[in-house]
Amino acid sequence: MANLTFVAPFFIVADLKASVAFYTEKLGFVTQYAGPDDDPFWAMVGRDQVSIMLKAIAPDIKPVPNSSRHRWARWDAYISASDPDALFREYRTGGTRSFHR
Repeated sequence: MANLTFVAPFFIVADLKASVAFYTEKLGFVTQYAGPDDDPFWAMVGRDQVSIMLKAIAPDIKPVPNSSRHRWARWDAYISASDPDALFREYRTGGTRSFHR
């Protein structure tokens, strides 16, 4: 039986460049891929064992978070951390604010 070893959520974003900058500059991810080279519209960012795909579709196609669809569907992805308190301190120190509603 094969083992599944990887999953990457796929998020539609309004601005690929700004989204990649947020993940890399504020959340400590690295850009694993962005393309195509001449006019990137999708990227994959990662940190430790977590990867997230980001894609800008078209100006009129906006992100629609699950929380805006139904109050019981609040999460778009769940990421586990071995020390969530340390991660919280890291993000607070780096100036990242909470987006929890």
